[in-house]
Amino acid sequence: MNGALNFCCCSEKPRPLPATLRKLQKEHDTILNRSRTLLESMKRTGHKELSKTMAVRDLTHLKKLVNEHQMKEEQILIPIVDRYLDTKASESMRNEHKELAQTLLQLNVKLNRINCSNETRRAFIKSITEFNLIARRHFSREENVIYWYARLCLSQPHDSTRVK
Repeated sequence: MNGALNFCCCSEKPRPLPATLRKLQKEHDTILNRSRTLLESMKRTGHKELSKTMAVRDLTHLKKLVNEHQMKEEQILIPIVDRYLDTKASESMRNEHKELAQTLLQLNVKLNRINCSNETRRAFIKSITEFNLIARRHFSREENVIYWYARLCLSQPHDSTRVK
């Protein structure tokens, strides 16, 4: 064992990403696509009430996607991170999940404040852009560190935490 970290046996090359992690990674893309859809619906010119109605629909769907995705990650990834890395890493993931959820709540508040004013619309667009940046940063860390590490752990034949 290497210090305080409980490293997986990594003598063999990691196998392809397990299906569960591939699905979680695909959900990242889906969330970012929905976020872009939301941004585009608010940038549209023309009938502003229609774009707000579309934004309400898109934001509702985005919140649902993020919530379901975070629940899956907390059921699948957090136990792996706790077991093989440390609680600081899983705490960091949880904090980032809270940050994403908080940003979505702020988006909801700003969306409700949108009227015919371009100022409220711009504030909402700025918040969507902020959500997108936070989500991209979070997803990048997960995919480049946590998923990579989980793949090593889940690909080991001796590991009882293997996700089916």
